Amino acid sequence: MSTAVLEKIKSGKDTLTSWMNHMHKTPELALKETGTAKFIAERLREIGGWEIVEGVGKTGIVASMKVGDSEKSIGLRADFDALPIEEDNNLPYKSTVPGNAHLCGHDGHTTMLLGAAKYLAETKNFNGTVRLFFQPGEETMEGAPAMIADGLFEALCRLPGHGRGTRLPLLKGPLGTLGTLHQPFFRSGCPDSIAIKAYHAMQVSCTQVHLMP
Repeated sequence: MSTAVLEKIKSGKDTLTSWMNHMHKTPELALKETGTAKFIAERLREIGGWEIVEGVGKTGIVASMKVGDSEKSIGLRADFDALPIEEDNNLPYKSTVPGNAHLCGHDGHTTMLLGAAKYLAETKNFNGTVRLFFQPGEETMEGAPAMIADGLFEALCRLPGHGRGTRLPLLKGPLGTLGTLHQPFFRSGCPDSIAIKAYHAMQVSCTQVHLMP
């Protein structure tokens, strides 16, 4: 990434921080993120230049912008639901909703995507179509199917995902290597164990991985 791009993004740091703090204070659970969805749509309208479709998969949002004459397109995605966990700290932006908290970083994901929306709208330094996908219900695995059922893939070219904060070391091993850390490193709405099946042409093996509560 060029220095000019980084400096441009850094110039909006205070705005991005205020957006993230607002979402962190007001977490909403899967497919109940009406306030967060409204906040996202309002920020996109303030930024300007984006064609916004709300209510995709109940509370999801798709925003599109075309620049130039290229037929190429790309999609960028972020999730924005929270977890049903009490936030136990004294941070100035601590959750104000009892029993709900953004402890999986979705407020950060959404801030990053809004930051990209701001940068792209201000610079228009691309040729083609960019679509932003704000996905609800990631923790319960309901949001993506709901958006797909509403015709999401009709507009989709590529959909990069991302995770924030895992800090996993570079894995060195054969195809199929699974990596983790010997410590808690991410929160999720998943069960307390995961069944992993490994398939081979001549055999199938299965192991049970127990997670810390």
